[in-house]
Amino acid sequence: MLRILGLFLLTSVVGFAQTASNEEVRQGSYLYKSCHAAVRVMNSSTSVEAGDSVEESDFCLGYFAAFMDMNDLQGHSSICLGNASEGTMIRVYVAYMDRNPKLMDELMILGAVSALHDGYPCHKAILPPKPPQK
Repeated sequence: MLRILGLFLLTSVVGFAQTASNEEVRQGSYLYKSCHAAVRVMNSSTSVEAGDSVEESDFCLGYFAAFMDMNDLQGHSSICLGNASEGTMIRVYVAYMDRNPKLMDELMILGAVSALHDGYPCHKAILPPKPPQK
């Protein structure tokens, strides 16, 4: 299963890399541009209004679908997505990148993990030790 997901993500990257260099595709700015298009599509009320953004958003949708699957398989991640939808995750990512533009020049995975860790942290209740009983 893990190999299938990896191949899916690789196929997505290769398919969209035809118009961009390998280095461009790996940068956060590439994922941000695609996710920004996805948000435009989600905010549009008609397919005409969405226009070219639909095709441009495909990379982001595939990336975060694979990310969700990988997170589910990992099971012990510090990112707790709960019942988050892809659309909400993408909006969290875009908002985070708007606040942290320096990540645009880093590998896309760094921005994605940072954004989702910030937006969906796992809060484990830390209970104080029980006092000894007399």
